[in-house]
Amino acid sequence: MVATNASWGIDRLKAEESPIWCALYDSLGRVGIINCGATANAGVNVDEEGDMPTSCESEFLISVTNLNRSDVKVAGAGFGYKSIDLGAYGQLVYTTTANAYGTFGGTSAATPHVAGTIGLMYATQCNMLSAMAKNNPAGAALVVKDMLLHGVVPNNSLKNITTTGGRLNAHRALQNIIKLCENCAPPSGISAENTSEGVKISWSGFTGSAVVKIRYRREGTDTWQEIANIENGAILRGLEVCQVYEYQIGANCGLLPGDYSYSKYFKTSSCCLPPKDIRVFASEKELDVSFELPELYSSFVVEYRDFEGTWNPLSTTSGKITLSELYECNYYELRVRTVCETTGAESDFSGIIAATTSCGVCTEAEYCEIKNIDATQEWIESIKIDGTLIRTGKSRTGYGYHLGVGNIVFRENTTSQIEITPGFAGQTFEEYYKVFVDFNFNGIWEAEELLYFNATGIRGPVTGTVFIPALSAEGYTRMRIIMTYDTFPGACTHPRYEFGETEDYCVFLKKKSCPAISRVQVTDVEKFTASIQLLTDGIFPDSVKLNVKNTVSGNDLDFIIKEGQIRLTALDSCTEYLYKVQIFCNGVPEGAVLTGGFKTLCASSVNDPFSPDKISIIPNPVSHTFRIHIPVNYGPPDYFRLLSYDGRVIHAVYELKSPQDMIVDLSEFLPGVYILECAIKNSKYSFRVIRI
Repeated sequence: MVATNASWGIDRLKAEESPIWCALYDSLGRVGIINCGATANAGVNVDEEGDMPTSCESEFLISVTNLNRSDVKVAGAGFGYKSIDLGAYGQLVYTTTANAYGTFGGTSAATPHVAGTIGLMYATQCNMLSAMAKNNPAGAALVVKDMLLHGVVPNNSLKNITTTGGRLNAHRALQNIIKLCENCAPPSGISAENTSEGVKISWSGFTGSAVVKIRYRREGTDTWQEIANIENGAILRGLEVCQVYEYQIGANCGLLPGDYSYSKYFKTSSCCLPPKDIRVFASEKELDVSFELPELYSSFVVEYRDFEGTWNPLSTTSGKITLSELYECNYYELRVRTVCETTGAESDFSGIIAATTSCGVCTEAEYCEIKNIDATQEWIESIKIDGTLIRTGKSRTGYGYHLGVGNIVFRENTTSQIEITPGFAGQTFEEYYKVFVDFNFNGIWEAEELLYFNATGIRGPVTGTVFIPALSAEGYTRMRIIMTYDTFPGACTHPRYEFGETEDYCVFLKKKSCPAISRVQVTDVEKFTASIQLLTDGIFPDSVKLNVKNTVSGNDLDFIIKEGQIRLTALDSCTEYLYKVQIFCNGVPEGAVLTGGFKTLCASSVNDPFSPDKISIIPNPVSHTFRIHIPVNYGPPDYFRLLSYDGRVIHAVYELKSPQDMIVDLSEFLPGVYILECAIKNSKYSFRVIRI
């Protein structure tokens, strides 16, 4: 075997996302096999958008695009100045079918012509090639590849969008091979190698009396540097460090597409490289990061963020760093780059590493894996649970690791609404969906844990309910959502599960529904007393812990509230107090800590008749923006803050300068429940805002 043909692949997938696939061609090349790949049947720039296998950089791969009968590249065929080597005829090719003759088209029809030409070249009567194929099969393969690409015929529709700018010509390729056995041939088996002196240009094919020349330029520049006569093993000196150079070889023998042949590339040494082998160990509120130290490093920048958050930078001079004070059971992404002071350069960032702080069973149990799923045409675009939207977008691998995303809570003996929205690359398909929740916390997907499935395929979004039965315990566990083109049993890899996507999430299972406090209201403030009222949308929680702190003396008191109101006595006059409110259900803290404050009256104070009922949030629920409305005669608030439901401040205005400051934009935030805290006339009030 001397050639393979791949009339198949995956559009817009990049080589760096498929390292094993690309390495396959190097492995085949080492035993003398050249590989021909058909590029995408879409007018995409493979250099920028990717395509597999034709974005692989293996020296043993030839990437092919499609020409029509008018000798023009087909509009719906991929191209790329660095990725795609040449064109071949692939429109309405007449060939054999299953039991007759018929036409066949596309890049898949163009590429076999190249593979067939390679076989023909190996069959040429040239003892030198035969001996090399026997003694050095990898070297022979590179010679044949170069001779084929040297022999292309220039084509205007391929100029500057392929490495050769030409189309396949079998006759010219054969003539170049024959030149090997004569005394004058163009260089072949060409390579570039970094040395301590510069870049060494070599070739393994016999050139005889040929006069060889070279031109080269740094990628992205226009001016070529030319050397009119070079020997095999010549050194290019004075090159910039860590730069990609384009080079072309010319000769006075053989058939080339012009004065010079096709473009090849090398990268000079002394690069500042990102670290490799990045490892993350997760604990409850920390991530310990370690990595292999690259050459030339001085220090490292480690950046991390939570889901859809902004990057937070840290620096270290060692290969270890701890990210601390994180949230429990929260999804994080991190990346690392190297700073090299000796060269004054910084590396690119490493690939993004996903990690989750400890989520109990969800992250510690070894759930069955999902492998080898094709998600290029269909995937899970988003899920919505009880109004909370989580948009994850297109999948590259068919498995979505989303542990710690979304803060999803299910309660026993309750029903939750779920909506799953698919995404499609083009044509829509009827899909099947399954939702599993490991509510017995054993790391195994059991039949009774299948909480939703649709018996017939559905093309669009699917909506349904998930009922959580009575629980033996509570805590974090895993939820698995499966989208599949074909039905199959269970929740693990299965021969019938080929197309779609699986997404895993951590969810918190609670043993009892726990009412929430919608608003904290401070009323009847006097010199030595005040009332705190806790408003709910229904039943009052099991108990509420109230902490009240004197900001002057620092003394604080704790109260357990079983009903909706408490009267505070023996307070100091003319003093600011801060309060914290925490709900407890089954003895376990529930929800966000609500905070606020008030000031007792001074000796000359007159009780302020302001009531928090006069505050309006318009609209509520809100989809994009809401306005805080307070009657004009009460004036603007002293300040207001918007908090996430876990107590984080996500927006605040401490000095209101115009009515525009009373408008809050939530369009950048996920749907869910938020807390608005307003300070008016020395008192603070909390309100619940629902983002839909």
